[in-house]
Amino acid sequence: MADTKVYVIGDPLAEIPQKPPGAAGAAPLRDPARAASFSLFLWGGGQLYNGQRAIADWLLLLQILLAGSLIVGGIYWPLPASWLDLHFRFDTTAPALVTLFFLWGAVGWVWGTYHAYRAVDRCSREPFAGKEREGMAALCSFAVPGWGQYLNGQPRKGAAFQALVLLEELAWLTLLAVHSGFESLQRPENRAVAETALLWAAAALPLLAFARVLSAYDAFKVARYPGLRRNPWLRMKFAWTRYRTGMASQLPGAKRRIRALVLIVLLVLADLLAIFYGPRSFYTDQAAWLARHLRGKGMAQVPALLDAFRNRLEQR
Repeated sequence: MADTKVYVIGDPLAEIPQKPPGAAGAAPLRDPARAASFSLFLWGGGQLYNGQRAIADWLLLLQILLAGSLIVGGIYWPLPASWLDLHFRFDTTAPALVTLFFLWGAVGWVWGTYHAYRAVDRCSREPFAGKEREGMAALCSFAVPGWGQYLNGQPRKGAAFQALVLLEELAWLTLLAVHSGFESLQRPENRAVAETALLWAAAALPLLAFARVLSAYDAFKVARYPGLRRNPWLRMKFAWTRYRTGMASQLPGAKRRIRALVLIVLLVLADLLAIFYGPRSFYTDQAAWLARHLRGKGMAQVPALLDAFRNRLEQR
């Protein structure tokens, strides 16, 4: 009789169903891929989505300061370039500036995106399994390397591709900064450092552009075959189990592998034909024009390399 509930007729509290304790304040379920996507385009956007207002404000402030410094520096770049040339040596100052810019972007963009993803994933009952949409993942990673990896539930791999994007942006900024501000440099040692940086940036751009294609391919494969999301040892066991249990039909067949290999060989042969049997006059004319243009800006190392490249083409 002690556990028997007695309801009084006319009591409003007894007639209205009550919510369980804590249900009103329960946080809605969040999507880690959506949180990471917001932070990819707006620093702190994922934190706003997660309700972490303080972190979002700091990250947004970092993005505003970075964008403002780049815009002002791009408009008035000859003035700070001449000031740096007058007071500093580029062989010691330039690495510090590049490191500062990379850390700035790594904290605001890479860490912010990774933190937004992990903040949601840690609060979930089960780890995020990925969207499993290979087309969307590939397109997203081609647009922004690392985006498809977050959609597939691989935040560490996504952060690694984001770091490569930062290096690509640094290479482009180096090319633009050296080209637009080289004439304002007066010290010979600083001019030599600037030309060396220009060469390194031009050589790194093709490799960093390949990372964009690699990110899209990796996102496509992982979205199609979720077993590739595991570490290498578990992936080997996963592949062996699929072959042993007769599930190998879900993997690309031998014919598809042969077709892919033939396509790669044809692309390499086409590239070689374009280099050795293409219109050499076009390449030599472009190299000569670029050498004259850079020599007019006062450069010496890069025009010499372009002249050597043009002479080698003409001798073939």
